[in-house]
Amino acid sequence: MPQDDAESRSFDVLGPRFAGFEDFWRREIEPNLDAQNRKRRQSLAIIGVSLLIGGALGVASFFSTDEMQVINPMLIVPAILVGGIGCGWAARRLADSEGSLLTAIFGYLDLDYSRVAGVFPLDRFRELGILPSYDRSKLEDRVRGQHAGVAFDIAEAYLEEKRTQNTKNGTKTTYVTVFDGLLIRCGFLKPFSTRVLVKRDAGWLAGALSGLFGGGDKVRLEDPRFEEVFEVYSKDQVEARYLLTPLFMERLLALDRRFGGGQMALAFEGQEVWIALRQAGDSFRLGSLWRGYSRASVAAFLKALAELFLLIEEINARGSISSGPRA
Repeated sequence: MPQDDAESRSFDVLGPRFAGFEDFWRREIEPNLDAQNRKRRQSLAIIGVSLLIGGALGVASFFSTDEMQVINPMLIVPAILVGGIGCGWAARRLADSEGSLLTAIFGYLDLDYSRVAGVFPLDRFRELGILPSYDRSKLEDRVRGQHAGVAFDIAEAYLEEKRTQNTKNGTKTTYVTVFDGLLIRCGFLKPFSTRVLVKRDAGWLAGALSGLFGGGDKVRLEDPRFEEVFEVYSKDQVEARYLLTPLFMERLLALDRRFGGGQMALAFEGQEVWIALRQAGDSFRLGSLWRGYSRASVAAFLKALAELFLLIEEINARGSISSGPRA
């Protein structure tokens, strides 16, 4: 069988920012990836032992009283604790060492990475109309730096909305995922003074609400293909059209297709572009506990990172549309 592209191609071809990364991989990442896989195997062993001990205590709880049907809570609680603590400790240990690898990679790329998001303008993304309402949020994996002449700030977000319903046993409360993906804030080189919202076509009701809550009026554009995919709102129709030139609309359509279609919403405000990009799962992972860590898994991560760089480049580009990373 032919060798997989992820195994055979140099990381250097991902783009100018990755120049020299192949040597860095061999020198710094590959040896530590072997150590990461050893920790992974140790973590799996710890999880297995924890589950075995917890399971044994759980089974024993059924036989620790005179009546077989009665469960002894004095053994059930330790069973849950042993299993939970063992699994949690093993997973955190693996995540901590992976975080060190990520810090090294982003450091080579001259970017600042933190597993903890810290103070991030999450509410502003919602106020701009590119995020749904939510009641509970989790932010992590923040990346900051400069690319293509502009500053950018990225964080991974997981948002849930509280839902309640009345049942015969009382009120039932659940949390439903409303957003899982990346939030991106970056500079925008083209001067403009108004706010422009670009989001998926969600029907007339959602459009009316966008206008009602500060998005402005719906902007009529000259590209019917663009209007089939996106709706645009602004309080200044003229400047919105100045911003959304035919080439720029084509660029946004190409980016939308590249990221899976229907996953992207944008707001232009204050000489910045705010982007909500739906991507289920952890975006900043080099591998996993179950699948392991390899050159192929790191290549997949780096290519996804190169796609984000491409997004920033294309938002600010002039001229022809890029074909994207080759690796």
